[in-house]
Amino acid sequence: MESNRVDELRLQARKKFWIAAWNGISHLMDDVSDAWRGPNARSYRFEKDLIMEHVDPLYKGLFVSCLFFATFRITGSRWYAVNVLKEHLPTPSIEKSSKEGWKSYLDREAEKNLSKLMPEHLRQLPFDLFLSLVCGISSSIILSKPSKMQQDLARAPLLPGRSLIHQNICPELIRAYSAIDNNVFADNLEDETLQTFQKVTEACRIRTKFLQEMQHASREKSDDFVPYPGLKLTDSER
Repeated sequence: MESNRVDELRLQARKKFWIAAWNGISHLMDDVSDAWRGPNARSYRFEKDLIMEHVDPLYKGLFVSCLFFATFRITGSRWYAVNVLKEHLPTPSIEKSSKEGWKSYLDREAEKNLSKLMPEHLRQLPFDLFLSLVCGISSSIILSKPSKMQQDLARAPLLPGRSLIHQNICPELIRAYSAIDNNVFADNLEDETLQTFQKVTEACRIRTKFLQEMQHASREKSDDFVPYPGLKLTDSER
């Protein structure tokens, strides 16, 4: 019974992690353009490089989707039917060739086949779109590196410079983590999601504590800037 209770709590913890992460990412996307292109863009470069490494597979997957979709639509289009398919029409008999020219025969047969092809081409649109998306998503998954992504997410708040992750995602994660029983994170060596949740939250707290100490020492409002080479986890937090 106790085991079932722990499993239920861990399931709730994973759910809270993904909800908090998604909410934080939504806020991050609202700020990313101004941060990466604004006057302080250079101070975000360490975090930007880390994020772009994992966004690149998404771009490649999008390219694959567009490429497949364009290929599917072109090969079923009127242009393709008239200009390509007619080259594969059967050779007319000598009798037909004598009654009409070769070009006239090709044009007539292409139009005949086209009248059958176009309705099917329109019906094929949802399937083409679905198959293109599947190919693109599959490509992104194959090219992505989930384990490295989790490791990089765990160290992102410790990077030097400014951090959109700390500004937008960390508050959500810290609130979610604080609302969870600490026993949930005990003996969770096999649960990568909970490991990531715990490590990212610890990194967030380290950065928050560092910035608070800097603000207290300088008696000025912190601008979320961490000097190079960044921060490190303590031995007890690794």
